[in-house]
Amino acid sequence: MNRHIYTGLKKIKDEIIFSMPGHKSKDIFDFDYSYDVTETLGSDKLLNPVDVILKSQEEVAKVYGVGKSFYIPNGSTSAIQIAMKVLTKPKDKVLIQRNSHIAVYNSLILNDLDPVYINPKLNVENNLFTGIDVELFENTLKGSDVKAVVVTSPNYFGLCLNLKELSEIAHKYRAYLIVDEAHGAHLKFSKYEDFSAVNYADAIIHSTHKTLPSLTQSAMLHFNADVDSVEVLRAMRLFLSTSPSYLLMLSSEYGINYMVERGREILDRNLGYIEDLFRDIKGINIFTGDESDKTIGCVDRTKILFSAEGRRGYSVVKELNLRYNIRLEMGDLYYALALSSVCNDYEDFLKLRDAIKGIEKMDEGMYKRHISIETPKRIAKIREAYFGEHAFVDLENSVGRISGDFIYAYPPGTPIIVPGELFTEDVVETVKECLNIGLDVSGIEKNQVEVLK
Repeated sequence: MNRHIYTGLKKIKDEIIFSMPGHKSKDIFDFDYSYDVTETLGSDKLLNPVDVILKSQEEVAKVYGVGKSFYIPNGSTSAIQIAMKVLTKPKDKVLIQRNSHIAVYNSLILNDLDPVYINPKLNVENNLFTGIDVELFENTLKGSDVKAVVVTSPNYFGLCLNLKELSEIAHKYRAYLIVDEAHGAHLKFSKYEDFSAVNYADAIIHSTHKTLPSLTQSAMLHFNADVDSVEVLRAMRLFLSTSPSYLLMLSSEYGINYMVERGREILDRNLGYIEDLFRDIKGINIFTGDESDKTIGCVDRTKILFSAEGRRGYSVVKELNLRYNIRLEMGDLYYALALSSVCNDYEDFLKLRDAIKGIEKMDEGMYKRHISIETPKRIAKIREAYFGEHAFVDLENSVGRISGDFIYAYPPGTPIIVPGELFTEDVVETVKECLNIGLDVSGIEKNQVEVLK
């Protein structure tokens, strides 16, 4: 057979990497594929740890200063699902950001939870969804009988929430705080450590592969809430494979240990590179924050979020890849995003700066209108709608019908509609607009969408 995956990956493996994973494809690990073992004598068992895995998890908990830590070799998606299973019961109300990751929505369905939504702030001047207004957060929780809150910090672009205040409010109303800190496993080892969820949340999700030297799909789940390990393991057995990858667990352990030994030193050094190298680039706007936007706790500058005058972000991503062999994390209508980690060195940053300086000047007709974040009217519960009997209709014929699936535009990744919500003219026009401007829209195939029969 033709090895298409091998052929494709061979072509891109030598790129300069400012995307995930955090190891940047560099020769950094002290282990190789020969450590790919199974559960046997001496290797312990992830779903019933009594030896090396248990001892390692206890070490990780000490490093992050949390109550308990668990290896999740199935990505932060499963970590989110497990956290929500442990801290909630079926039919509970859960407050979530409307722009949460799809994993949070899937967790609502899998754990039979009832969502209450809160919208992030739309920072019009900077074309960004930023944080959560503290007053709105408290008003939403008042009298809501919400049992758990799920928020994202930092977000994809490195914007951290005011977690201390949000935590105090959540606990005031006796709700658990679950923080999707998938993009922040490194914060503990940086000058941003006071903004890390490990200081405030009841459950914290880390994608170690995003910002640490760790293999893709490696993750950690931490608890500060007083939870029984037996209950956590019970939930892990529900969502994880009975054949866990030791390479993924090993890489998380390696990555965290690397940060303990060298992380702070290298992150401080890299932040200095970023400050020096990107200070004087003409025609480029690097987002460093907005003092007038009080929903932003801080901006993690290891994520280089920039816009080029007259250019759309995804066009910049393509240019840097084709002309300079530099792989960025993403581009949207406005911004391009370079994710750095401890595995990026001075030469990487220098080449990135020179490439950004060389971006071709042109006017691509910048997008002026903002994608709506209004929540459509909910007619049916999300789980019932997802598992209900579906039909496919043309998008134009969906008005007045109830959605049977999610429709997401990437980027920004905010759901336009979720199962159980009502299609309106505004929803249809928003989907069309996303398609027309070239966004990757999930949930529509050949102009057809899923609705309830």
